[in-house]
Amino acid sequence: MHSFTIVSLIAFVLNLLLGVYTFYKNPSNSINRRFSIFTFVIALWTLCIFYMQLSINNTELATKALRVGFWVALFLPYSFFNFLQVFPDRNFRAKTKYFGIACLIINFIFIIPISSPYIVKKVTFENMQIHAYYGALFLVYWIYFFGSMSYLSITLLKKLKFHRGIKRLQIQYVLFGTFIGISFGTITNCVLPVLGIWQLEQFVPTSSIIFVGSITYAIVRYQLMDIKVVVKKTTVYTLLTFSITLAYILIVVAFNYGFGKFTDYKTVLPALAASIIIAFAFVPLKSVLQRVVDKIFIEIYDHHAVIQDVGKTLSSVKTMEELLEQTLLRLCGPMGIEKAFIIVRDEERGCFEISSSRNINAHAAWSSLRGTDALIRWLTDNRRVVTEDEMRRNPALAALSDARDDLNTLEMEICAPVFTEEHLIAVIFLGEKRSGRPFTAEDMRMFLTLSNQMAVAITNSQLYTMVAESKVYQEKIINTLKSGIIAVDGARNISMFNPEAERIFNVQSADAVGKGIDLINDMLNGFIVDTLGNRGETRNVEITIKNNIASLPINVNTLLLKDYDDNVIGALVVLHDLTERKKLEDDQRIVDKLSTIATMAAGMVHDIRGPLTAVQTFAQLLPEKLDDHEFRTDFMATAMQEIDRVVKIVNGILRFQQHAEMVLDLKPMDLNETIRDALSMIKNTFRKNGIEETTTLPEGKLPINGDSDMMCHVFINLLSNAVEAIDGKGAIAIEAKVEPANSDGKGVVGGRHTIVITISDSGPGIKPENIGKVFDPFFSTKGKGLGLGLASIHTVIKEHKGSIRAENGPNHGAIFTIELPLVDELSAVAQSADSGAQVA
Repeated sequence: MHSFTIVSLIAFVLNLLLGVYTFYKNPSNSINRRFSIFTFVIALWTLCIFYMQLSINNTELATKALRVGFWVALFLPYSFFNFLQVFPDRNFRAKTKYFGIACLIINFIFIIPISSPYIVKKVTFENMQIHAYYGALFLVYWIYFFGSMSYLSITLLKKLKFHRGIKRLQIQYVLFGTFIGISFGTITNCVLPVLGIWQLEQFVPTSSIIFVGSITYAIVRYQLMDIKVVVKKTTVYTLLTFSITLAYILIVVAFNYGFGKFTDYKTVLPALAASIIIAFAFVPLKSVLQRVVDKIFIEIYDHHAVIQDVGKTLSSVKTMEELLEQTLLRLCGPMGIEKAFIIVRDEERGCFEISSSRNINAHAAWSSLRGTDALIRWLTDNRRVVTEDEMRRNPALAALSDARDDLNTLEMEICAPVFTEEHLIAVIFLGEKRSGRPFTAEDMRMFLTLSNQMAVAITNSQLYTMVAESKVYQEKIINTLKSGIIAVDGARNISMFNPEAERIFNVQSADAVGKGIDLINDMLNGFIVDTLGNRGETRNVEITIKNNIASLPINVNTLLLKDYDDNVIGALVVLHDLTERKKLEDDQRIVDKLSTIATMAAGMVHDIRGPLTAVQTFAQLLPEKLDDHEFRTDFMATAMQEIDRVVKIVNGILRFQQHAEMVLDLKPMDLNETIRDALSMIKNTFRKNGIEETTTLPEGKLPINGDSDMMCHVFINLLSNAVEAIDGKGAIAIEAKVEPANSDGKGVVGGRHTIVITISDSGPGIKPENIGKVFDPFFSTKGKGLGLGLASIHTVIKEHKGSIRAENGPNHGAIFTIELPLVDELSAVAQSADSGAQVA
């Protein structure tokens, strides 16, 4: 069997199988059915050629086979027309409805010429090759065949203008196959035979494989290939083959015409000359054809350039809004995409929202996306790009019908998901291209690459936004604090200087940040150096800071700043301006004095009114009973008694005033010794009243800065009050202890260690409604006394920088608790220099 015969057999089998395969894929589709008929016609034609080639020893039988083949070929225009009636849809049928009838009429008219020598005269075999001789109507036959197929190709080309996306892609495949089939068949079976070159006729069945294969692929599996690449490369080599063949023919014809009469090598020399010329011209010719085809088929954008441009933009943009806007701009601009939008997941609300859009009403678009939930689930599960056409034609995506309808309404073609690890964080929706060209496989790969880049960019943008918002939030907090905040790095340079610090030092932040700590207070510098050197953090230390406007009392706290590895990276200084607090304390002191005076005045009025009323009554009766000796005697006794009461009240007030105005002699003293002195003075009173006394004092000294005489007076008064409260036998307990600073906040005075003294008794206790009044002047529950004792004690303790409070014990009885700051015995002398403050 000759090699050409094998080629024809292969063409027949492949065309037959392609027709069967197309019909099998979807027998209910009219496109598949009509194309199967078309392929069966081509298969029958290739079978006739095969039978002709097989009849190499029987020229008569070969001639009949070729004539049948020519008649079968006449049905190709009609079957192709029948296919185009429904491909890619049933539009544009009205103008060509009579074409099929005309084809059928012509086919039957040609039965007589084909069966006679008018088209095919005979078939002979020369050097094991078939040589067909044609009749007078051969050119008429080819004019009809070429004209009808060209007309159908033009009809198909018109459809190309009205279709986009996948349908446009299908039409391009069919046009490509038609171009190959018509061009190759016309050249080898018409043009070359007219020129006397018949050796290439047997290649015609090969072109049918390309023709039918491309159309089959367009119908069944068009998404597996890139039409741009296939068509471009195939077109280049088709044109190259055609050019080489044409050059070969022209060289041979020219050589034979010019030199044939001078040589006997009419076959060898032309072929040799043509081969040499073609060998040198092949590469330049291929380059020229490549450039021409590139201009026809290549997109106006370069995928790698788009990826680089978008990637560069994604790496430079920080905010989410700008990132998405620039992504659509850089992506849609080069590709000529009119409409697009991006939805991004809102983690707080747990849903997707349109974050950026292009030439589309974002609100209206989002409200119309009814099937988005199903689409989101599908994208999450499949993690790949999906097109609107795939949703329409793939039965497995039937659940996305609502989403497909929504996207079709919005004129969106492609959905590209963006993932970070396992989470879908965004989806890019792209509309059709202005050029109407379909999205290619290379486009899909580009979208996947860009989605990966976007995932990283979106994550970075979200982190950047979080950090930026956190920084702004922290800066707002720091800038609105009423405390001065100074941050210092490890090199002792200022890295933060908030507005309150600016006010305290009267220095602008711009002039402080980046400068050394020498810019601020020297004493504060020492605290910072100690803190950075891990020699201890400063807690609640009061210093005075002088700026060029005023001197401010400042409370200072410092602490270390460390990184995650516990390495020291700096220190933080917190400054509290005490000016307002001290002013309030002074104002409160004045209020307390006025309140005390008012209370004293009210008490004086109450206590003095009684004696004066008695004297006034006797004085009014005196004129009438002046001669009554008994009346005069009673009057004198009563008057003297009431005057003594007034004198006693006045003397008590004077003593209270002396206590208030006296200058305390504050100096280092041992509180343990003072308590023991007070106990020794009142011990006889305990014994006389049957009081059992319990004293618990710590070993060693309890150093404070104080006036020992006044403190002794305090303890004697408190113990005397306890004896009076018991009113008989009972028990009194005195306990002193030291509480460390910052242990639990209780008992801490001024941030130092504190001495806590409690005096408790077994008496009835203080009525709950009177506990808040016991330290008020002139408040007393006794039948006698002025109520100034506890008020004097409260004043003395306060001037010792301490506090005193009264409460009831769990088993009745009153408890008085005094808290005083403990001082270092060595520094007590220095601190006593600040004494001499007048009791307020």
